[in-house]
Amino acid sequence: MTDNDSNRKDTTGQRTSISDGGHQERFDEILNALADTHRRYVLHYLQDEEQASLTETAKHVAAWKHDCPPTEVQDERIEDLKIQLYHNHLPMLEDMCLLEYDNRSQQLVFRDPPELVELCLDHCADREIH
Repeated sequence: MTDNDSNRKDTTGQRTSISDGGHQERFDEILNALADTHRRYVLHYLQDEEQASLTETAKHVAAWKHDCPPTEVQDERIEDLKIQLYHNHLPMLEDMCLLEYDNRSQQLVFRDPPELVELCLDHCADREIH
């Protein structure tokens, strides 16, 4: 590896050494958060909408998951997915500062993601979203 290879841009675009444990940990956390299809679908939807209700988000995620239009997603699937998102996926995305969730209004708001997140979502979009 050359000296130029030992410096990379971190997720915020700043130059950093790849041996910097803090940046490497953040990189690993982001990749872990994006490893799940449900979380990527949530972020894909919010990339376009910027803000949406939990119900609408769940409806679109379920539609992509089952390869059907949102209008054809059964209410039971939406409710099941809302529970999964609320308890499993949204907390991780919030912890990563990728979205905000307001319990009272049940609204999701997309945060300004690091460049790494946008790159990963763009790369996956063509393969995942129909």
